[in-house]
Amino acid sequence: MAFFPLFVDLQGRRVLIVGGGKVALGKAKKLLDYGATLRVVAPEFVDELKCLAKTANLQLIERAFLDSDVSPDDALIVVAAADRALGERVACLARQRRVWVNVADAPDASSFYFPALLKRGKLSVGVSTSGASPTLAREIRDLYDDATPPDVDDILDRADDERRALLRQGADPSARRRAALTLWNRSLHSRLRRDDVSGASPEFASPAESERRCGRVAIIGAGAGPADLITLRGRDALRRCDAVLYDDLIDLAALDWAPECAERIHVGKRCGRASPRQDAINAKMIELARAGKFVVRLKGGDPFLFGRGGEEAQALAAAGIPYEIAPGVTSALYIPMEAGIPATHRGVSRNVHIFAAHTADEELFAEVDRVASLNGTLVFLMGLRALDRLVARLLARGKSPETPVAVLSGGCAPRRVFARGRLADIVGVSKKLGVAAPATIVVGNVAALDLRDPLRNQADEETLELKTK
Repeated sequence: MAFFPLFVDLQGRRVLIVGGGKVALGKAKKLLDYGATLRVVAPEFVDELKCLAKTANLQLIERAFLDSDVSPDDALIVVAAADRALGERVACLARQRRVWVNVADAPDASSFYFPALLKRGKLSVGVSTSGASPTLAREIRDLYDDATPPDVDDILDRADDERRALLRQGADPSARRRAALTLWNRSLHSRLRRDDVSGASPEFASPAESERRCGRVAIIGAGAGPADLITLRGRDALRRCDAVLYDDLIDLAALDWAPECAERIHVGKRCGRASPRQDAINAKMIELARAGKFVVRLKGGDPFLFGRGGEEAQALAAAGIPYEIAPGVTSALYIPMEAGIPATHRGVSRNVHIFAAHTADEELFAEVDRVASLNGTLVFLMGLRALDRLVARLLARGKSPETPVAVLSGGCAPRRVFARGRLADIVGVSKKLGVAAPATIVVGNVAALDLRDPLRNQADEETLELKTK
């Protein structure tokens, strides 16, 4: 079970450490860094502790531990950094006397843990794995350390001053949050150019000016599967947004990255269902951006591959709304990959053609005619209802009946089904398994490959699959 992180004011508060070795030294240094007043009880002490006691707020008591040392009147917390038997004794006394205790290397005996700490002035980050792996906690802490600018304390001072000024002006919470994020983003070199697209000055402005300049849109590809397919740029945009307009067929866990106060608006479009019109989606993005909001348009797959991301970008440009775009993993590649089918493979396929097949009109079939004789890979999206006609057209244009074909429903689809066969029998195989839309159709020799990662798929019991020879 995860422990709840609490940030405690230790300034001038008394803490008892039992033990005088290297472990006690490490705990003492962490606590002194936060202003605690330490009493360290042990029969003997390492030299570093003795030196530390000369300059720090630390008292060394050179004797054996006594039960009376643990008292809620004398210590806010107790740290047992001694041998296991003494540690368990200290923990038992602390629990009886309702004092929080940490026992080194004994998480089950502890009522709190020391996290892996990052401290930069006012900034304090603690990472805990609930005692499972202190080593990994430190590795994760180091990731935060690498991402933290060296002048973060100065940034926090400026943010505090600006927050107080905005409170005096009566600014609402969303304006204060945007102001803080503007300062933070401008402090990170990697984000400077993206924020400058709005033409904002590097200094804070009034709430009204902040709202006017911050209004913009990020068109983000969420990928065609689990939320962790999203790019770092996309995840960063979600974390800073005021509103998110999201599609069907995305992992809704991605919405958890958006702030709790961010507006979440479902605009998904599915064949055969009542859905928002594209012009209505465009209008909503523009409306929110003009109200000074940072809007994320979260789209399944990739925005620019049959995702109407281009239309949305054109609408925003025409309205004078700044926008940025982050690509996503398209279903044309991800869904076959789930089934172990690569789009290309040396000696098997050296080209890929991707079709939007939901219309299944004569224009589509004319395009199919032009590529039917190629030995590469044909991928059809949204074409399940036209599967029999696509197969008939390919056969009529000379495609071998033995050509491998896969019809795949995966990613964020309600039901995951992989049907594999030949051009001659794939329609029957798909019907037998009950493949349902949305589905991806792969035609070509790569459809006979199965390169799935066994570590990812061996425990997956929900996938229905049928192969024919």
